[in-house]
Amino acid sequence: MQDSLTPAVPAHPARAARPRRLLRRAVASAVVVFAVLLAAAWLLPLLTDWTARRADIATLSAARLGRSVTLEGPVRLRLLPEPVLEAQGVTLGSEDEDIALGARALRIRLGLGALLAGRLEPREIVLIGADIRLPWPPPPFAALLLPGEWAGRLDILLEDSSIRLGGLALPGLAGRIAAGGGGGTSADLVFSWGGQRARLAARIAPVAPDFSAPVDLDVAAGAARVRLRGALLPEGSVEAEADAILPDLSALLPAPPIRLGGFGRLLLRGEEIRAERLSLDLGGAPASGSVTLRLGDRPGLAVSLDAARIDLD
Repeated sequence: MQDSLTPAVPAHPARAARPRRLLRRAVASAVVVFAVLLAAAWLLPLLTDWTARRADIATLSAARLGRSVTLEGPVRLRLLPEPVLEAQGVTLGSEDEDIALGARALRIRLGLGALLAGRLEPREIVLIGADIRLPWPPPPFAALLLPGEWAGRLDILLEDSSIRLGGLALPGLAGRIAAGGGGGTSADLVFSWGGQRARLAARIAPVAPDFSAPVDLDVAAGAARVRLRGALLPEGSVEAEADAILPDLSALLPAPPIRLGGFGRLLLRGEEIRAERLSLDLGGAPASGSVTLRLGDRPGLAVSLDAARIDLD
């Protein structure tokens, strides 16, 4: 009875503190190990010879872009502010494909988590300094419109690039061109024109039963705008209804600085672009007629207008 009432002897302070010290040491060790592993994961990509992995990077890029990719220059990795691989000496497509172009560089934005885990996971691929050359007149394209050939074909982001259509060059090009996936072809681009930035939005819809493809095109530069609604035909020609507003005609043609507005029918066939059945407003004066622009080796411009009055001063 007396033993049950004996007060318990308190534990020695050193013994009571020992579990806490062990816990602190374990936590400190875990933090050190985690920091070492994180530093190793961070440094390993920087120490990797990415140029030696050009073939893997080209295959990865080709799967995203929808065209074969060849890399001939050095490849560098930048981790901050986000992981980016940049490869120089880029060729997209080949002579056996329907598009082939060169670019100064290819930039691939990567997922950080995947990179630290040793995987390449592209979030975005951009062609820098691409020189896109499109043939004029356009080649027949009926084969490209077949459903089996038209799906999953192309997805390109562009920066500081240019596009050439015959003798027409559009520098300072940036934006996106996509084709396939059952949605036809679309382009949303900005470029330099007449000293100002212009915007082009275009869409070629999937093929219709008559093997034509509906086309929508909008081009705007400042207050000027041109809009087309028509069809791209299998042989490569275009037939469309067009309307335009040009606040200053002299910015486009050697003409007086008058306002041009109007609508008509546009035909693109071979090396000839013809606007006919035009209904125009030239600086407040109504006019009608046609305009024909010939490209190729012997370019020329023919204008036929019927107007009651045109101020040429």
